[in-house]
Amino acid sequence: MARQSQTQLRDWWLSHCGWCHREIGEDEPRLAAGLKFSDPKDFRKARGRAIEFKLASGRSVIACGVMAGSQSKKEGKDLLVMVCSEECREALSTAMYEEWEMEP
Repeated sequence: MARQSQTQLRDWWLSHCGWCHREIGEDEPRLAAGLKFSDPKDFRKARGRAIEFKLASGRSVIACGVMAGSQSKKEGKDLLVMVCSEECREALSTAMYEEWEMEP
């Protein structure tokens, strides 16, 4: 993806699968893949923001940092990625763990 504004990234995050990049229709179910940074400093930079990751494969992943008091943060997650299927959630979690040492 070309450099995007915060609003464009957030809109993309809400409407596309974070792994396969398929547009998810308004009436289609979405799953969330929760990830945890290995370094807590990374969470502070991402909190409440849509951010883009580039994997070694060249794949782009758009995620949104959770807020400090949110249920996701209480469950130990730092980022959420919207995905279209359980298969995409598992592939994303595996790739992020292997490349970025982020806990699934």
